[in-house]
Amino acid sequence: MNWTIHNIHDGAFGMGCRVKVADYLREFHAQNTVLIYDHIMRELGYLEEMQQIIASSGTACYAYQAQGEEPTSSGVDAFAAFCRSHDADAVVALGGGSTMDTAKLTGKVLANGGSVLDYLG
Repeated sequence: MNWTIHNIHDGAFGMGCRVKVADYLREFHAQNTVLIYDHIMRELGYLEEMQQIIASSGTACYAYQAQGEEPTSSGVDAFAAFCRSHDADAVVALGGGSTMDTAKLTGKVLANGGSVLDYLG
């Protein structure tokens, strides 16, 4: 069974949902996508597969390996700086909860400016 969440961000879950990423990127007219991934995703072969899926949407893809076990403010700000340096208009997360949390927090920073610390507390 597959399911989709449409709230502050979109999330699709279930077998084979990763192939929908290209559809989402085309829907949002993405030009520059940053793919944040857990290191294990490269070892399992999912990184290359996701890069190909993203490329099939017609957007440029820039890969960034997530740092550490849990997101930190400095890690989120570093990822936001990487995204800005590539004029990112889309972020895709591949991996576990900390990678997804980093992507979601970074999306908020990119959309609203400043540092992640501006939005905590």
